[in-house]
Amino acid sequence: MAKIILESVGFCGSTSISKFIENSSDSFVSHGTQNFIIQGGLGRQNLPVEAFLEQMDQNSEFFSNCVAVHCLYQPADIANAVKNRDIRFYGLARRNLKKQIFSCFTWAIFNLLSGRSDLAKIFAETYQNNAAILNRMGIGSNLTSIMMWWAATRVSQYNFALSDFVENFVFLEEFLENGKQKLLDLGINVSPDADAQMPTTTSHKTRLEDSPVLEKADDYLEIILDNLVLKMQQKSYKVGDIQLRLEKLAA
Repeated sequence: MAKIILESVGFCGSTSISKFIENSSDSFVSHGTQNFIIQGGLGRQNLPVEAFLEQMDQNSEFFSNCVAVHCLYQPADIANAVKNRDIRFYGLARRNLKKQIFSCFTWAIFNLLSGRSDLAKIFAETYQNNAAILNRMGIGSNLTSIMMWWAATRVSQYNFALSDFVENFVFLEEFLENGKQKLLDLGINVSPDADAQMPTTTSHKTRLEDSPVLEKADDYLEIILDNLVLKMQQKSYKVGDIQLRLEKLAA
């Protein structure tokens, strides 16, 4: 029996990992929701984290494993809520944060261009607060640079917050190398006929093939990674520093 929260900001194969766990074991798996039972996605019938975990405890009577992936609660709230429960709390990310940031960027661009109002608001706020900084870097304040800056900040800050509270970090690449073994490492009972390998994940980038938005995206990301400094806990961190924190917590 395993009850696990595998928390992530996203953009690291969480959908594929959830399906792999579901197909490889007697598990009830929630993904991208704050309602463990009714899985309508974030923003639909959201519950406080304590009520969410109560649902997980109740469902554990009927399944060998209960796993919540990418629920996007604040890491501090999860850590506080699991204190007196038999629930493990892990972080999920990419081994290379650059890849996770780029995936976040392509997801954001696709949804922004598809008309999502929340992404339009994010673009406007990020432009207002950071355009001058990007102009000083020499890459200008355009659609690509603005959303890449937001993606780098979003992914880095959430992973940093996770690193303060999780028991360990696990990485998408571990599931791709030997998914069955990774599930066993996490204490998830695996079906005898389960596949050892998890299917390759589909990249958000494929939805933007041939888009001019991608022309300078790699170059912009490198420049942003060289210049972005995040202030957290009264200290300054670059993306590379945060990646080292995650590596030290690798399960």
